[in-house]
Amino acid sequence: MKHTNDVNDVEEGQNVNTLSEIEEYYKAREQQLLKKLHQQGAALAAAEQALKQLTENQKVSEDETARQRAAREQQLKDELYRDPLTGIYNRRYYEEVVRKSTGPAGIALMDVDDFKICNDTYGHYAGDMALKTVANTIQSCIRKSDLLIRCGGDEFLLVLPGIPGETVLEKMKSTMDIPIIGVSAKTDIDSKVNLIRNGADDYITKPFDNQELLVRIEAVLRRFQKSTTPNNSKILRFKDLSLDTEAMEAKIRNTPITLTRYEYLILQLLMSSPSKVFTKNNIFESVWNENFIGDDNAINVHIGNLRKKFAKVNPEEKYIQTVWGLGFKMQG
Repeated sequence: MKHTNDVNDVEEGQNVNTLSEIEEYYKAREQQLLKKLHQQGAALAAAEQALKQLTENQKVSEDETARQRAAREQQLKDELYRDPLTGIYNRRYYEEVVRKSTGPAGIALMDVDDFKICNDTYGHYAGDMALKTVANTIQSCIRKSDLLIRCGGDEFLLVLPGIPGETVLEKMKSTMDIPIIGVSAKTDIDSKVNLIRNGADDYITKPFDNQELLVRIEAVLRRFQKSTTPNNSKILRFKDLSLDTEAMEAKIRNTPITLTRYEYLILQLLMSSPSKVFTKNNIFESVWNENFIGDDNAINVHIGNLRKKFAKVNPEEKYIQTVWGLGFKMQG
């Protein structure tokens, strides 16, 4: 017996004759639908995985782009703010960054003595190597927070955050005899008096006119050059040591000390300005009348001989001081 009812859900054109055939048909359809659903789910999962991978790749690409951008920005900053020879900061960095962002700080301006002689004698390559050595040496002696800046040529600026100018002044005066002008925003009389008492040769408050500063520098240099002009008196004295420049005789407590020609000339130079630090270059050019070529053995030998001769007469006193990295002076 054939059943022809309930065929509305059957695909058009398909003949269904028995109930069992209808059941088989629907089971087959169900399997087909489940297979399609599984396929669509797998496709959806693959699409989601691809989207996730794409997102991750995009993030990696964005991170790499940001890293490259940061590296390029740093490179541009280095080109803008770094001295290409020494690798330290340049004057533009000081003008555009340091002056605007640094709080109270001590500042020391330095230059290399007789740098032109080095360039003229050994060439610009040797001069460049000397500047690199100076920069590296200073860098090795300062704090991480300090800033070393090459202003140009052989001039260097050292910025010492958190260290007041008075401390810098005290340190400089204890190691070298140079003229110093205090420049500060402090306008009270106590600050001016204290700075000058601590060793400053003059004081000027900010803001200041450049012409006034130049005039003050010229005046201080005139006084300094006058005070450091070698003493032309016949007898030079330091502690209990005396040097008769006419008889070319040295004495400690009236005990004669026999000196060689070069020992006498070195001692005369040092005693002519007892508080001044004489570099080895200064000594060599004054005593030997030749350009210093870096061989300091002769100077060291004569200084050592002078000390030995002084110690034989007065072993408890020290007369000549070594200022490391600079030269020699009479020991106060």
